[in-house]
Amino acid sequence: MNSRFFSPKPQPKHVRQHGFTLIEVMIVVAILAILAAIALPAYSEYVMRSKRADAKAGLQAAAVWVERVSTSTGKYPADADFPAALQTVKSDAYTISYAQSGSGYTLTATAKGGQANDKCKDFTLTNTGVQDVVGASLPATECWAR
Repeated sequence: MNSRFFSPKPQPKHVRQHGFTLIEVMIVVAILAILAAIALPAYSEYVMRSKRADAKAGLQAAAVWVERVSTSTGKYPADADFPAALQTVKSDAYTISYAQSGSGYTLTATAKGGQANDKCKDFTLTNTGVQDVVGASLPATECWAR
């Protein structure tokens, strides 16, 4: 037998460890923090926009109801007759109120909870179709268009 086939393998002086260094882990954490700093505000804005859409849809549904009652009775309904089913929106981020005044009315979607921090705040819709916002940091046209 040849002894070169049966001799033990020489052991390396430095055995390489497998895993991540602290620097590599910190780089990954920094990248994740940067991505989160970009993604979270964008996601929050997206959620607020979807709740704004619920408010506008709720105002439109309430306006349809008011106009339907007006068509059948010849006058706008009293404030007390506004149905509870129309006073909230699907996302529960707005409360809708109705105010009848003489020959017209105003519907208001008031933000509540976290939505109260939105830059569009409260929406209003009148019997003449005027769309406005109350307490907003943006123009009404921009809030109603978003």
